[in-house]
Amino acid sequence: MSGVVERYTGALADAAEERGALDQVASDAEGLAELLSSSVDLRSFVEDPFALPAEKQAVLRQILDGKVHEVTLNFLALLCEKRRERVLPDILAAFATLMDKKRGIVTASVSSAQELTDEQCVQLTERLEKFSGKQVRLET
Repeated sequence: MSGVVERYTGALADAAEERGALDQVASDAEGLAELLSSSVDLRSFVEDPFALPAEKQAVLRQILDGKVHEVTLNFLALLCEKRRERVLPDILAAFATLMDKKRGIVTASVSSAQELTDEQCVQLTERLEKFSGKQVRLET
């Protein structure tokens, strides 16, 4: 993780924690990451180096106002102001990892010759949780 991503991720977590909104901001970040990955137009606009910061802030507020916590909106405005919006996907991914760590969730990546059934995934998850003592998120 780059220093910029690490600093902004920490700042977002600190701001959310101070406002007692860590879970809401985590949910916002997850939704925003999905939105950016599914909307090529939005991602292109956010990453456009020629779009003015104020223009980006206005569009993001219009899209997200009332749908995300104020901390999330203010953070996005700050990123635009500082011209760091191009690292937003990296910040969102790092924030998700940080939240998993705070919640004691570990991710287990599984590769198999044949696709695992739902029952096999559940059994594997339960065994890993018992072994590790942590909540496990299985990626297949």
